[in-house]
Amino acid sequence: PFGLPRPTFYRIQCKDLTAQQTTPYSTAGDTESTMYSLLLLAPNTAYNVRICALGKSMLGLVESACSDVLVAKTSPPPLPVQIISERVTNNSVTLSWSQADSGDF
Repeated sequence: PFGLPRPTFYRIQCKDLTAQQTTPYSTAGDTESTMYSLLLLAPNTAYNVRICALGKSMLGLVESACSDVLVAKTSPPPLPVQIISERVTNNSVTLSWSQADSGDF
């Protein structure tokens, strides 16, 4: 009867590891699922993500020890290169381009 409470939800926190100064964790969101998508991450930035299980007990909300994971630097998509304008008229233009290899930027 006095065992650990079952998690009722998970709290996801993250912090930017590439910032010039030490930044605290910020809460990205809560979920009842065991999956969460972090959105709006900055390109070329490393993050530390912390996931904490929270449950309700007779004493209120209880947080477990949190698990941390390092998320490698995010990468921007390759830049378009070799942009060519074709079929130029007085009110339109057709553009074509190639996708650069990830090593080109």
